[in-house]
Amino acid sequence: MFEQTKAEPLAIGVDEAALIVGIGRTRMFQMIAKGVIPAFKIGRSRLIRMADLRAFVDRAARGEVR
Repeated sequence: MFEQTKAEPLAIGVDEAALIVGIGRTRMFQMIAKGVIPAFKIGRSRLIRMADLRAFVDRAARGEVR
């Protein structure tokens, strides 16, 4: 039988990404517009890959993001 496990999502919405990082959604949209955080659209939803969000946090922690 197939055992179901809870997997981490591959991509999340802007609101959730902002919450995870600890910034406001407006600031998250600004960083997406500037290309600091890559995002893509599926239908009307703008999504951020978890890998890209982690890479952003790593860059920010090293002082590479302003």
